[in-house]
Amino acid sequence: MELAKSGYEVTLRLPVFGDAEWSAGVRVLAGQLRHAAALLEGRMPEDIDDTFGKAGPALFPRRGELSCHCDCRDAGDPCSHGAAVHYAFAEALQDNPFLLPALRGRDRERLLTELRAARSSSTTDASATPSTMTVSELPSAAAYFTGGDLSAVPLHPQPPADPAHGLRRLGPPPGCSPADAELLAGAVERAAAHAWRTAGGST
Repeated sequence: MELAKSGYEVTLRLPVFGDAEWSAGVRVLAGQLRHAAALLEGRMPEDIDDTFGKAGPALFPRRGELSCHCDCRDAGDPCSHGAAVHYAFAEALQDNPFLLPALRGRDRERLLTELRAARSSSTTDASATPSTMTVSELPSAAAYFTGGDLSAVPLHPQPPADPAHGLRRLGPPPGCSPADAELLAGAVERAAAHAWRTAGGST
């Protein structure tokens, strides 16, 4: 990152991760459902650095890792120009949370592509394990709607916009084929519709 201001050029340098480091980090992120869902929806999880760090490298710069160079003669470290660039860098990260991964070596599209591939791989591995019941065999009516006095529960309902959106974005969960995943998404949509009707006092 470079910024020219008042005739001076300021350069920030941040180490880039290698493919092996990114592969390990992506596998860890793919294993966390909420992290994977947030990233695929274009959001950066607040605690992503803790999760990513379990693979080894830290996504956010550590002390001394982000170096700054300015061609002015100010003896400060950083100089006033460098400090201004640091502030601009922080604001840029707030505006674009995928900027930091890009500076570390993975732009948004490549990161999301590798994340989807990692989740798909984990799904394929899990599907090799024999299951005792398919999604289509689940007794949804009996399993999810047990009745009871719902009037005793305080409700603040909102109509579901797209209850199965996150499930479809993540792809088939472990142990499910694409067809089974679509059946599961349909069950989620029916469950959401039933919950909304119940909350409104209709059945």
